[in-house]
Amino acid sequence: MKKLTIVNGIIQDKFIDGIPVNIAIVQPSGLKNVRRIGTQMIPIGVCTHETGNSSPTANDTNHAIYLQNLENQDKVYLSAHIFIDDDSITQTLPLNEPAWHAGDGANGVGNSRYIAAEICINRNVLKARANGQSVIASLIVSIPGCNDLKPHQAFSEKNCPARILAETNGWANFVAGVKHKMSLIDRMFNPIPTPPKAPAPLHPEVDITGSVWGYKTAADALADRNRVRLVPVGTYPIMIKHSSGAWNIGAGYMYWINPAMINKVNTVVTSNQVTISKQVWGYKTASDAISARNKIRIVPRGTYPIMIKHKTGAWNIGKGYLYWINPKEL
Repeated sequence: MKKLTIVNGIIQDKFIDGIPVNIAIVQPSGLKNVRRIGTQMIPIGVCTHETGNSSPTANDTNHAIYLQNLENQDKVYLSAHIFIDDDSITQTLPLNEPAWHAGDGANGVGNSRYIAAEICINRNVLKARANGQSVIASLIVSIPGCNDLKPHQAFSEKNCPARILAETNGWANFVAGVKHKMSLIDRMFNPIPTPPKAPAPLHPEVDITGSVWGYKTAADALADRNRVRLVPVGTYPIMIKHSSGAWNIGAGYMYWINPAMINKVNTVVTSNQVTISKQVWGYKTASDAISARNKIRIVPRGTYPIMIKHKTGAWNIGKGYLYWINPKEL
């Protein structure tokens, strides 16, 4: 393996770790719903996805055709930089142009700063996954400042890459494979996912560990009207403390929130483990788990870390906020 040659965001290499590279850049047409022409991106990491389409024909080539069709139709906002299957790689967007993939909005850090790598699941899933590790390792080593690696789920709580996350230690094993392939390339690298020590934050920060709504304006936040979306769990800089009492959090003025709601919903993080040895359903949210609605899938048997014990009684298990469960079902 070696570093890639990238010119104007386009991979020049014919092969990555022996895997053929095809270039099928989506041609812009109408709305910027696939291509975001005119917006530059300096990537800081790679976001890993799985396509979710197990049809035998859902390979990298046909996904590139699918994106071109979406661009022509001007209806769906969706894109990715690169598709990887079990025998080839297709680049569909320049690596210096943001894509619609992370589900965190036009100015969200996932959409605006991360390269979208889609792994196909249509044939030999494990081979496609290994190829994906080669591609991601090559991108991280080759692009200055592109040092981070996250699953899609980290940005919008979507269960993606679903097959990797469903396996015991699936994400940790995937990252370990990327690290190994990075070690085969000619440079020293920072361990993933441990980032270098960050400088002191420029703004005070707040931890969101429960269901807190984000709003468009400070007045909306205090009046609980015109909700935008639930703020993803995480740590956010407090950009503005408004005279009304509302806070604006997240770089780029992402959300207005009512800080009075934080103490009502924050939960307790634990390092306990639970062993699943019977049929237990996993849910998207804590409230879903308690009310047994919106089931995602049966949790595979195994031992999981209890990441959150919610005030409702629900537990969040598995690294990366994999499932919410009702412990009464154990």
